[in-house]
Parts: sequence; structure tokens; C-alpha cells
Amino acid sequence: MLSFPNMAVVLTAPHMERCIGCLLCVLCSSRSRGNISLEDSAIRISFDGTSFSAQVDAGLPVSEEIVKICPRNCLALTEDQ
Repeated sequence: MLSFPNMAVVLTAPHMERCIGCLLCVLCSSRSRGNISLEDSAIRISFDGTSFSAQVDAGLPVSEEIVKICPRNCLALTEDQ
């Protein structure tokens, strides 16, 4: 796992142009909270007809596993600014 000593780590979605809408990140996020659900996740993926966007709830815990599961490398963990 990435280590950011004494810093808060947040999940970001810097490369959503690569997203294929598989929702693996959403399911992985909910699984890390003890449930497998599209509703109980730190990430929401939406599609406007041409592209995908991500809404990330910064108040919910995230892990490097969520970043690694994305087949298109859309997500990243960064230190909170």
C-alpha cells in the first residue's frame, strides 16, 4: 500500500477519459466497507451519453486496492492538499 506518513490520502479520478464504465472500482469500494453494492460505495460513476465521470466521497475510507482494480488506470491516491 502507498505510504503517506502523517498525511491524509484521498482518492482522485484524474484520467476519467479512459473509463469504460465497468464499475469495478465502485464494487471494490463497497466491498472494503463490508458490503458489495452499487449504493454503498465511496465512488459513483455516471455516464452523460458521451463520457463517464466520477464522484468520490472524500469522507469514506479508500484503499490502494480500489486504484489497482481499475483496468484503465483512471484512479489515483494522492495526499490531501
